Amino acid sequence: MAATTMLSRPPGPTCVMRQLAGYLPRLTAANAPVEQAVRAIRRQLGLPPPETS
Repeated sequence: MAATTMLSRPPGPTCVMRQLAGYLPRLTAANAPVEQAVRAIRRQLGLPPPETS
């Protein structure tokens, strides 16, 4: 396979999944304050906690 062909091909699924997994810590950190606010609002409204709690 020519080098130019290899450079123009999109990354394979394994590579993409590895890249996406690298964002997981940032996503988790960004979600934490939102999840905390949702729990507080639900508690104030007398709703049950979210199913994932």
